[in-house]
Amino acid sequence: MRHVALGDTFDFKLTTRRFSTGAPYSLAGSPALVAYPDTSTVETAGGITLGTDHDGRTGFNTVRVVATVGNGYAAGYWAFMISSGTVDGVSVVGETVYEVMIGATLDGIQATLDRSTVVGVVTSGGSVTSVPTSSLTPAASVTDQFKGRVILFDRNTTTAALRGQGAPISGSSSGGTISIDPANQLTTAPVSGDTFTIV
Repeated sequence: MRHVALGDTFDFKLTTRRFSTGAPYSLAGSPALVAYPDTSTVETAGGITLGTDHDGRTGFNTVRVVATVGNGYAAGYWAFMISSGTVDGVSVVGETVYEVMIGATLDGIQATLDRSTVVGVVTSGGSVTSVPTSSLTPAASVTDQFKGRVILFDRNTTTAALRGQGAPISGSSSGGTISIDPANQLTTAPVSGDTFTIV
């Protein structure tokens, strides 16, 4: 599946065919496309330009999409379908003609990670199931703020046995202590000065 960044302009082609023969045939009847994100029932027609019989080629259609927030797009999976149109007098409404992932480029993924990761420094008193912290950015403010996420120790953290090690977070305190799922506990207790990221 194609991946594009949110805000990109991209093109794709589609061929429409006569049902009786399978030969390329013109898309008619005021044809138009819409796009649906994921399993949503809310469509957008924004930024979609459809050209039929491109370059005089019967049944060869071009589509240009300007995938901006202003046109109704967001990061995620999108399916494009025919919302109006006929081929040889037969309705083709509902035909899915293209699928794309928007905002799933490496740059987009990195930007999402940069906005959502938490970095921290361990203080004394740690164990294989508890990581007390001297620093968290952003700071913990409520109980279980980081529950369900994963703690990953930095590759150059103080404790060599923890470098690159990760574990699921089962809870966290408003004071910044991270609780590790006992079934997936750390192999070694962290010490003051160990550094990590929560993803």
